[in-house]
Amino acid sequence: PFITPGDIDPSTGVVAPERSLSEAGSAHCRLLPPGSVVVTCIGNIGRVGLTHSLSATNQQINAVVPTEAIEPIYLFHALRDPVVVKQMEASSSSTTLPILNKTNFSKIMVPIPPMRAQREFSEIVAVSGVQRSRYGASASRLDTLFASLQQRAFRGEL
Repeated sequence: PFITPGDIDPSTGVVAPERSLSEAGSAHCRLLPPGSVVVTCIGNIGRVGLTHSLSATNQQINAVVPTEAIEPIYLFHALRDPVVVKQMEASSSSTTLPILNKTNFSKIMVPIPPMRAQREFSEIVAVSGVQRSRYGASASRLDTLFASLQQRAFRGEL
């Protein structure tokens, strides 16, 4: 996958690339491992996404490859924090199109708690994601049932 800024959903951080590189093309770029955090740094500064497979990005995106000292899910959410995004915006140049260069990006301060706390955070995020999916499916079924009852009521079948 080849990630560009438009491939990162600003509200969810889901990365859904529409393009990919050939093997020859990928030999000429820096490949990011799964679990890398990507951040837009030109234009819409501060869109943050998490890679799920070996990926590459264009020059409008900076990437952070977490080490064993940083849990990727924690880092993803930490970089999405409004305070951190404001730091990014404040550190960008004020040209026609805001640009946050790699030097200024590397100076962005992100709190890094002990690994145990990061893992607990990631587990809670995973559990809440499963619950959100279940609630979404339940809400969809309820909407369908309500529409069915409503149609029957208008036809006088109730």
